[in-house]
Amino acid sequence: MLRISREVESHLFGLVSVNMVRFLVLLAVALVTVVRPVRAAEPQVTIVVSSVDALRADMKYLVQAAPTDALKKEWKNLDETIESFLQGVSSTLPIGFEIQFGAGGTTYQLAVPVSALKGANGFLENVKALGYNIKEDKDGFYILQQAGGGKTPPPPAFLKGAGPKYVYIGEGLKRLGVKLDDPELRLQSLVTSPTDLAVVMANDVAGLDGRRTSFAETRKQLEAGIKFKRGEDEATFKLRELATKQQLAELERFVVEAEQLVVNWSTDDAAGVGHGTFLLKAIADTGLAKSVQLLGQQPSRFAGVKLQPNPVLSGKVNFAIDPMRAQNIEDFLIALEPVALADADQRPHLTADGKATAKSAISQALALIKAGRSMGVFDGFIDLHAAATPGEHGLIAAVRTVNGLAATEIFALIPKIRSDWSFAAGKHSFGGVTVHELGIPERRQTEFRDVFGKSCPAVIYVGVAEDAIWLAAGPEILPKLEAAIEQAATPGEASPTVLTGTIKLGPLVQVLDAQRNRNPLPAGKPKAEVDQRKQADRLRKLAIEAFKSDDDTLVYSLGRDGENVVGDFRAGKAVLKFIGGAIADFSKENLR
Repeated sequence: MLRISREVESHLFGLVSVNMVRFLVLLAVALVTVVRPVRAAEPQVTIVVSSVDALRADMKYLVQAAPTDALKKEWKNLDETIESFLQGVSSTLPIGFEIQFGAGGTTYQLAVPVSALKGANGFLENVKALGYNIKEDKDGFYILQQAGGGKTPPPPAFLKGAGPKYVYIGEGLKRLGVKLDDPELRLQSLVTSPTDLAVVMANDVAGLDGRRTSFAETRKQLEAGIKFKRGEDEATFKLRELATKQQLAELERFVVEAEQLVVNWSTDDAAGVGHGTFLLKAIADTGLAKSVQLLGQQPSRFAGVKLQPNPVLSGKVNFAIDPMRAQNIEDFLIALEPVALADADQRPHLTADGKATAKSAISQALALIKAGRSMGVFDGFIDLHAAATPGEHGLIAAVRTVNGLAATEIFALIPKIRSDWSFAAGKHSFGGVTVHELGIPERRQTEFRDVFGKSCPAVIYVGVAEDAIWLAAGPEILPKLEAAIEQAATPGEASPTVLTGTIKLGPLVQVLDAQRNRNPLPAGKPKAEVDQRKQADRLRKLAIEAFKSDDDTLVYSLGRDGENVVGDFRAGKAVLKFIGGAIADFSKENLR
């Protein structure tokens, strides 16, 4: 079958998911770069932990829920480590990390509740113990200079009291003036029970143009950091550069045009559930607001499809694509094509004819995706579910498209790329959907059966219709595919919910474990890579233990509520066990 390199695969994944991990990293960088505690009419980001006591209680619950007795015992070491940093800190009040920007530049600082500032048990002695020299200036600021900084010591930080119970600490703190606000009531309002952690971004509507100007400078700085990598060809660099610029354009809309963005998280120790919520409110008449208004306006092509019980990786998406994102998709596909074609030319196991056919299939597939931008929506579903026999799974998936019949020719090219694949056209027909059979070669069947089971035929069923492409695999899957196609024939109504899903982590980790065990790290790799693999192996084993019992599911949803975007995320008890195990493992490896 046509394969793509990890580099190209990474870019394709980024196209579908907006390369979420990288997007969040860039968001953090952008916020810290463009964003300054609280002055009216200036945008700010505040990250709040409800209190040290609440944090310790949650961490104790998580670590003592870890999947092994040895890891459970790690709480003593972790708790002692936390305690060593708490001299002079009040354990009952919220802790805040604040970021704000304005004409004076970026300022970010920590708001720490203190039980005592000076004296043998005061907070200043705590700071000294962390390796800082402290000197008070005439304005009441304490200058914190890291000891042993060498010839070019890092810039100093500043500390100053704010109200009777708090101090602020930050490098740019003096820019805010001599008098600082008391953050106590504001921070407490952001973490009302049961919230344990909150991330809040608030923008003043009047500051829209100023933020846009500030972000333009930020973009310039970030884009200047995009450099050629050693051995990278020009087409790959251009694709990576374009992807970064497009992500920054998305970031600009969120950072500049969002009036409010709130993420809350709580851990319910009694119920063994983690719960997160998301809220986005856009400033009226901005590009971000217009993109929000498009959500939920079109009914899904697959609204009538009933997902199977016992989901493993299951969900629906019907996400509207506004003109900016549609143009970004087209530009990305144009830049992706030369990279993907060059990758096909480098495949050592392909003949000259196979490479030529692979390049033809790539061009046709990208053209089909590009044509889909005219629909203005990404509409599809995936339904990977447990089958009747333990260890076996079934898959049904579909995506709305234009000229889906063209996919037949693309799939028919696969045996011409590598002859051990097979393609049987028109083997079945359900509700106007023609279903072909794509035969898996023997060299790929072990991985295939890791997911679908030993008794499953090594076949992927490909259904094509004018407006959709269907995929299915697994034991006794054809009747389920036929039922889903019939259900999709009934028109549905538009729904404000644009994304829903369930992920059951246990089976997915088992598949990953089987494949990793068959593909050990080759000898001679650098120590850093070996250590990274060892850490990943430890975490994977922890996950297997954690997900053996209890609820190992993640359930999420995203949708429009009036003019706002709202989201919900829930993690089951076994997921919390794994998180606790990972915390304990970090403590064991790094804090002893």
